[in-house]
Amino acid sequence: MATTIKVPEDLRDRLNARARASDLTVAQVIEKLIAADERAERFRAIKEARARTTPAQWAEYEEETQIWERASNEDLAKYDPLPDEPSAG
Repeated sequence: MATTIKVPEDLRDRLNARARASDLTVAQVIEKLIAADERAERFRAIKEARARTTPAQWAEYEEETQIWERASNEDLAKYDPLPDEPSAG
């Protein structure tokens, strides 16, 4: 379902120019801009959370990450993506 929204002419012109330059529709340009803004907001939240993390909490996080990394690597070392095929004979 499409709808009409009222925007200032200069904004409409900028959206149209961006759409033409990118070979997209105006709706696609708006979707991309919103997605980029949402992504930036997620990274701002991560950065703020990291800033509130104490050194002890960060050390605990790193230790747990290393444990998971070792477990993952050990599992991968045991994994054989191409098991031996039975010999024809």
